[in-house]
This record gives sequence, C-alpha cells and structure tokens, in this order.
Amino acid sequence: MMTMKTPIAALAVLAAGAHFALAEVSTDGIAADLQANGFTNIEIEVGPTEVKAEGYNPNGTKIEVIYDRATGQIRSQETYRTRAGADMTQGVSVQSRSEDFSDDDGEDHDTMEDDHTSDHEDDHSSSDHETSDHESGGHDSGDHDSGGHDDD
Repeated sequence: MMTMKTPIAALAVLAAGAHFALAEVSTDGIAADLQANGFTNIEIEVGPTEVKAEGYNPNGTKIEVIYDRATGQIRSQETYRTRAGADMTQGVSVQSRSEDFSDDDGEDHDTMEDDHTSDHEDDHSSSDHETSDHESGGHDSGDHDSGGHDDD
C-alpha cells in the first residue's frame, strides 16, 4: 500500500477533534469524529498509553491514527488508498490491548533484545537480527527429507 501525503492526511487532525487537546482520549469521541468526517467500519484499539483508530471513507481512503491516551495528541497518522472491495460496513469496534502501537525507542528498538541503552551496539549485532534459522536448527522448511537418510 502506498502512503498518501495529501490533504487527506489532514482528516486525521479533524478526526482528533479540538476537545482532545488536553484531556484523556475518549473512544466515543474518536468514533464520533471519524463518523462525522464520513469514515465507516471504524476500529479502535486501546493500549496502555496509546489509542489506535482506523476507518474507511467512501472515497476509498483508509485512515490510521495513533493518539497519546493521556493528552489526546496525535503521535502518528497515515492514510492509504484502499483496494476495490474493501469492507465499508458501518459500525464501530473497540478493543483493549496489553501493548502500545508506536515504537517509542526508534527503529532499533526490539522489545525482546533491546537493553534500552544509547549505545545501540547490542541492537544491531548479527545474532539479534538473524532469521529464525537458529530456532529450526539451521534448516529451512522446504521439501527436504528428514535427516538425509533413506528409509528403504
């Protein structure tokens, strides 16, 4: 999908609504603002410190906005052109999550192996970013025989 950097992105600001400026985010308020701006099939997920909202408009645009839960400020926003046949069903879905949506430590952050120091050395070592070969003994999952022995 291609991110659109057009006036459509400004819809996220409209969707935020002025009443979120200094108050905790209201999922009802987010849903109402998105609906008022023509968005349907709205999905809202609430994390510990962030709220993520997604919606679709009849013009074929999908919007994703991540809000700071405490302040209501927009942390990130993206708009996409949807493909033909995207679900435009009316309705709102709200779910809770145990994790947030943004990467608060930048691109090098890895929740499993980041030591949260500023050296970034451990975050970029070859063992931290290898594929899952080490989990499967170094063998891929292709059409190979089991162990290389014939059972004839």
